Formats: sequence, structure tokens, C-alpha cells
Amino acid sequence: MKLTYLTPSDTDAFHTIQQRIARSDDELALVFGSSVSAATPVEMSLGGFVLPLRGRLRYDSANPLATVESGELRVAAGASTIAAAGEGACLWLAILASPASWRRALAKVWNFPAPEPLLLSGTYAADAALRKDAVKLLRRLQREHGHVPADAVIAHVTRLQQRLESAITRCPGRTYGQRRQVFARLQRVRNYMATHCNLDIDNRTLAELANFSPSYFIRAFRDVFDQTPHAYLVARRLDRARSMLSTTPLGITEIAIASGFENRSAFARIFRKRFGTTAGAIRRSLASAPRAASPSESAIFAT
Repeated sequence: MKLTYLTPSDTDAFHTIQQRIARSDDELALVFGSSVSAATPVEMSLGGFVLPLRGRLRYDSANPLATVESGELRVAAGASTIAAAGEGACLWLAILASPASWRRALAKVWNFPAPEPLLLSGTYAADAALRKDAVKLLRRLQREHGHVPADAVIAHVTRLQQRLESAITRCPGRTYGQRRQVFARLQRVRNYMATHCNLDIDNRTLAELANFSPSYFIRAFRDVFDQTPHAYLVARRLDRARSMLSTTPLGITEIAIASGFENRSAFARIFRKRFGTTAGAIRRSLASAPRAASPSESAIFAT
């Protein structure tokens, strides 16, 4: 399959090529961006994934909570448009393709029984091996252009998604296809909850997003993910609050409210139960710790 190299600096050229790729069944596009490209975000209506190589990536310009960090991978199945732009000293890449091209690309590395390979939207942990192979692919494509195989990187992504198979088997449905369809709906709701965790969201609203009845949605969610929707929402709020301690100058009360908690006392109690310490203690430890590149980051960009 052909792999086309793109940068977001030439917006007109990107959109022209994107339209071509959307009609193709044998072409993928590798997009390489940086914090400089924040002013011209890439509209990613095609299916694919984005991978920050350094720093933080904002993948939805309309939602400041929709970010993916270095060490994470964001997969979008193509159901919605994503605006990808780097924040701060960010380097990132994305691989995009039409559904038909993804089926062909995934089939080459798909090594477990399933009716049809496909992308499952979500955010995954991306280890150093995946990021290193992605950089190798980027450098080779910059040198050679054209038919550079992306199998190694796609295989990494496939293995990450295969870990969800146990969750798919717990979904209701008589066939694998039906269970995977239920999982895709539940995963779509989880993605929404993760990026809108600061909002007051009730189970009826979430059930409507999945096109399920509230009782069916709550039961299926608990059976598949081993926690209630509310417990997952609180966990995402706590993760968001912990991240904001090091990425924003906001006070702890402001962070609590921005993360979706009604008051500081409730936030403090739940935060301590989850992390075993207070938000203030974590902020003080982060402020006193010297900043250094992580070993995985150093390994990726070592020559």
C-alpha cells in the first residue's frame, strides 16, 4: 500500500490529498506536525490514530479536555472529525486512511480470529517500542517517499486493540459481530465521558449516546468494564485533576471545579482515597522535582 507523507503547513494541499485518500482502498497518509502547526489544525475526518512523540496533543479544538499525552495513542474510527494540534513543545504524527484502506492494512497484521479487522476508538498506552518504530517510519518516509511499509507501526496498534478482546467477549449478543457492535457503542460513550468529564452527565444522556435504554446501558457497562458509568466518570475526573496539578497554574479549588467536582471538600476526600495523598502534596512534590526528559523520550530521539 502507498504511504503518503504530509505536513499540516500546506492546508490546501492536505485537504486535496485527503479527499483522494478518502476514495482510495490502497493508500494511507502519514501526517507529521508540531506545536508550530497549532494555528492550522489538521481536520482528521478519516479513520486513523494520532501519536504524540513529545509533549501534549490536543485532538479536538472545541474541547480543551480532549488531549493525549506523550506515551499515549489516540485512535479515531472515523465517526467524527478531529482537529489535531500540538501544545507547547509538541511533536506528533498521525496515520490516516479510508475504511477500505484500513481493512486491507489491518488484515496484513491481524493474527487473531475475528470476522473483520477494524479500528476501535479510544486512548491507549503507547510504549517506547511503538513510538520508536513510528519515528523510524517517519524518517524513512521523509527520505524515500512512496511505498514505505507501515506494517510494524500498524501491528503495534493492532496488539493494543487486541487487549480489548476480553471486554468484547463480556458484551451481550449472540454472535461476535453483535458483541463487537455493543462494545463499539459503549466505547464511544466512554470516550465521550473521558473528554467531557467536567460536565454533569446523567445515565439517561449516556444511554441515549449509546442508543440503549438506561437500564440496559448501566447493566452492560458494568458487566463489560467491571464498574458503573458513575464510577468511571469520577475516575476520569480524578485523573484530569491530577494532570492539571502539573499542567496549569490553577488553584486546587479551581482544579476541582474545572474537573467536575461541586466543592473542594468532596474532591479532597475522593482524591485522597484514590491516590493515597492530597492534591496539595502532589503539587508540592512536582514543584520541587527537577524536570528531565524521560528515558523513553531520550531513547526515541537518540541518534
